[in-house]
Amino acid sequence: MSKFNKIAPLVLAKDILNPEKALKRYENLSRFTDPRGKRILEVGCGYGTNLIVWINHFKLDVTGVEPEGEGFAETIDISSKLLTANGLPTERIKVSTGEKLPFEDSSFDIVYSANVLEHTNDPVEVLKECVRVLRPNGIIHFEIPNYLSFFEGHYYVLMPPVWWRWLLPFWLQRVCGRDPSFAKTFRTEINPISLSR
Repeated sequence: MSKFNKIAPLVLAKDILNPEKALKRYENLSRFTDPRGKRILEVGCGYGTNLIVWINHFKLDVTGVEPEGEGFAETIDISSKLLTANGLPTERIKVSTGEKLPFEDSSFDIVYSANVLEHTNDPVEVLKECVRVLRPNGIIHFEIPNYLSFFEGHYYVLMPPVWWRWLLPFWLQRVCGRDPSFAKTFRTEINPISLSR
């Protein structure tokens, strides 16, 4: 194992589990709407960091969904442990994909997602589902990485922009010495050029 591979998990954990990041995301969402007193769905809640911080710090009503499978094998287990450690019921996070949300129509005032749409099998279907579960006059707030950038924020590596999906795992494994399994879920066509339509 290279020196970089030993350091990278610690850097990644400090980023993903950093409550300051959840506070900044709350601040960003608050620029567009006041989330207090509203029912919020976080699509792709990962380890539940946003959910935990938002509930415990701001007393928000947040439910999350997170898939299982390749690239996401440990997230449900870890998020359950983190919820329990923070005194929250594990039922706050449902096992589901964004393409098939397990909620009735018009269930949420806000649908929030950060760095998720680029991992979905069918981004258009995810957006349709988000609209379906959104109440009238609700808000959908998605944060999406820019694949025209030279920096890949999930792995913290330099990479040429808009790699073909099949080439990105090779780049990560052979050039960067990183496990490419999570990269196999990336949808690099989620970028300003392809989304302009």
